[in-house]
Amino acid sequence: MEVAPSRNEAFIIITYDSGRRYNFGKTIFEGSQIEQDRLESLVPYEEGDPYLVSSLGEFNQRLSNVGWFSSIFVGGDSTKLEDGSIPIDVVVTPQVKNQVEMGIGYSTDVGTRLKLNWRKPWLNSKGHSLSIKTELSQVQPKIEAAYKIPLDDVLNDYYQIIGGIRYVDNHDTISTEYNVGVERHWRLESGWKRIASVRWLYENYKQGSSESGILSMIIPGISYDRTRLRGGAMPTWGINS
Repeated sequence: MEVAPSRNEAFIIITYDSGRRYNFGKTIFEGSQIEQDRLESLVPYEEGDPYLVSSLGEFNQRLSNVGWFSSIFVGGDSTKLEDGSIPIDVVVTPQVKNQVEMGIGYSTDVGTRLKLNWRKPWLNSKGHSLSIKTELSQVQPKIEAAYKIPLDDVLNDYYQIIGGIRYVDNHDTISTEYNVGVERHWRLESGWKRIASVRWLYENYKQGSSESGILSMIIPGISYDRTRLRGGAMPTWGINS
């Protein structure tokens, strides 16, 4: 510190050494039932990039979002520091193979309604998953199924095969509807998410005592969606368009 009495001023000079800048080393997975290349697509950094705790938090969040694991630990092991690089240990526990959710409800137009959802978060080492949603009621029972096939970017790039059956008894109109389709999901470099789909719809209906018919059509579709957030894992601002 330097003092200048004639000017009634003091000058403080601080010199500090933050030490060597560490980099990300190899990422080592332990306990996973999913293929290595699938997990590596979730890593948000490259080996040799500057070490950032925020990147580890993002990595942890991505592993959680895929739904394959019941517990996740991501951390740097400084005891294995080599030439300025910190290896990253990832320890996971596989999610249970079957998840079941049940519920009951009531509404004036449908009456008593029972729900049974069954989900298999992972079917094989490639990370395929299956979900089946069933709703039972007297006038509008239905069942829907979706089979997800992840591709290179397992979070944002995947196929989804969908199908369902719905029965409707709406006073003078009775119909049974069948549908099956394929969706292709992927994220563009601009941040937009694109979904292209094609669906086949078959409906057998009867209206009143005289009119009945069969409807069959193929329905193509495409949609775009983008979500922007600020604040990382605890967003303070967001917009969906």
